Amino acid sequence: MKIERAQEIFDSKGVIDVNYNGNPIWIKSVNQEEQTAEIEMLDAPTNNEVVSVRELNEMNI
Repeated sequence: MKIERAQEIFDSKGVIDVNYNGNPIWIKSVNQEEQTAEIEMLDAPTNNEVVSVRELNEMNI
């Protein structure tokens, strides 16, 4: 995913399905300078990670 799209999803008021390694996630923050996002695993909300936005995949309906 491109950093611009990650930021759009983060800023969105809607729910947009995004996966990381096949797992559904919530984007908690985006760091434009480092091209990373802090994510929360939806199936394990206490499991937060900082990952490259390139590793995130938007799920198309």
